Parts: sequence; structure tokens; C-alpha cells
Amino acid sequence: MEVLDGIVNLALECVKFEQEERPDMRDVCECLRNLQRTNGRKHLQEMVSSLQQSGFERFLSKQGINEMTDNFKSIITECFMGKIYRGKLGKMPSVAIIKMSSEVHSGLSKEFSRQIILHTKVDHENVVDFVGCCLDGDVPILVYEFAKASLHDIIFGDVSNNRTINSEARLHIAISIAEGLDYLHSLGIVHGDFRTANVIVVNDISQEKKLYYVQVKISGIAASVYLSMAKAIHERIKVEDNNGYMGPRLLETGVLTKEADVYSLGVVLLELFTGTMVSNRIRKCRLLEELWDKPVCSHIEALSIAGWLPLVRVVTPRVSMTPTKKTLVISSESS
Repeated sequence: MEVLDGIVNLALECVKFEQEERPDMRDVCECLRNLQRTNGRKHLQEMVSSLQQSGFERFLSKQGINEMTDNFKSIITECFMGKIYRGKLGKMPSVAIIKMSSEVHSGLSKEFSRQIILHTKVDHENVVDFVGCCLDGDVPILVYEFAKASLHDIIFGDVSNNRTINSEARLHIAISIAEGLDYLHSLGIVHGDFRTANVIVVNDISQEKKLYYVQVKISGIAASVYLSMAKAIHERIKVEDNNGYMGPRLLETGVLTKEADVYSLGVVLLELFTGTMVSNRIRKCRLLEELWDKPVCSHIEALSIAGWLPLVRVVTPRVSMTPTKKTLVISSESS
């Protein structure tokens, strides 16, 4: 009601008969931004009340967030949810602080509280810990466990220089991420943005030239808080998915399902075992041709054709033909 009154008053100022009495456009913009902040704070207060009624206790203060991020100086990246910063908290050497954009915040609903409560229940060795959230400011801020390197860094980035990962280590990674996704699904959480960059490396690999063991955890689960309820998910994911990680059914319908995560997992597995950046060519029915022409990394032992079939089936456009994560785990363990 307060925001509506503000809009009405602003509109009346804008339509005054005398031009000199009308506000200039800069003042109009500032007034609208103030109304947005007011509406945002009211929305956050409602979220706090809802979470408190559910017994949620992982509230973080705005001052604490400022200290973690050194006043938001260390930005990691910017995504559809907003800006992600790196910070430190107690014994945790690295945490990811996701500061939602005003646009995303305005699209949240009561489902937000339910998703946050679900995240507090996450307790798995292959999924990052949810530290807490800050609702003191103008937009929600979510904090999760983080690490310096990701699976993407190891396969494609600077961390990959002069390093090799043997097949056993890759199989261990594959099983870990499949079990992590299966666990999330058992809680009713669909990741929605699974990719190599959202798999963090927990153990220290800085001094290792040949990697025989890599401990990983699934990160980026904050995306599920927004994607599970966003009204504009269909158009947004079309813009965001520029690496071919999202399945054609999700891109067509905008409906977030467990099968969409399975598709993303298939793409990640292909990248993990081929060392090749998988792109949208995956949807042009030339997947086998693309991969067969490119030899598997020389440091990986040859995989049998039978071992490849589950990976190829994962990225099929038809949901009914998509294997489950448990099937993939069994296939990986028996290879």
C-alpha cells in the first residue's frame, strides 16, 4: 500500500498543469528507486517472519557480511541471480556470498522460505554446506561453502596446466557428483544450473602434477532457490545457457525437472572424460561424430564403447530415454 501511494503521488506530480512544477526525470528515477528499496525491505521483513516461524536460525548480519567480503571487494563473477563475492568466515577459508539483484528479489515468492529451509537440511560429503542468509539490507544475500578451484579450472582453466587426471580419479569424480545430485533430488531440490564450474575441488591440488584423487563438492545450489519459482525462467535460461548444459526440453518449456539435472550431468561427464568443451553442437545430433573425431585425452585409458553408451543416453532430447543418476553411478562403478 505504501508503494502504491508513492506511485500515485509521483504520478500526480508528473501531470501538474504548470511545467515548472513537474519533477525532472532524475528526480523521478530517484523516487522510483526509493520506492523499490522500500518495497524490497518490506518483502525481506516478510521473509524473515516466515523463516522464523519455520524455526530457521542461520541469519547473518549485514555487518558480518561486510566483514566477510571486505565491503564486497572480491567479486568472483556475475550471474542471473546477481553478483557472487568471495569471503572468509571463521575456520572456513573460503565462502561464496551471493547478493541477489533487485530484479531477482522482486520475483521471489513464499517458495523462497521453503527452499531456504530445504537447504539447511543439506548434509552430504559431495554437496557444499549452506552457511546462512542475510536479510538485513535491500536484497537477500546467501552464503555457501566455496573453494579456490573448480572442476572447470582443472579440465579447461589455468589449473589444468601441466596436470593430468587418471581414469580412476575421473571415475571417482563422476560417482561423487552423481551421488551428490541424487541426494539433492531426494530432498526435493533440483539444481537447475549444474555445470563443471559448479563443481568445486575441496582438496589441495596446488603441488600435484598428476592427480590420482580429487575430492569434489557440488556448488551453485543457490540457483534452485530462484529457478524453482521464477516466473520468467523460460526466457532467462535461454539467455543464460550459452554452454549447452541445459537440455532441449528445459529450454523449450522452462519447466525445471530432475531429468534436466540428469542431462546437465551427462554434459559434465562428457567434458570430464574427453577433456573437450561441449557446446550446443550436442543438440545437432552429431554428438558421436564430434567426440569420435577427437581422441580421448592421451593420459586417459581407453574406455569401452559400452562404457560410453550411458553418457550418450544422458544427453538424449527424449526424457523417457534418460537414465537415472543411480544408473550412472552403477555404470561408473562397474566400468
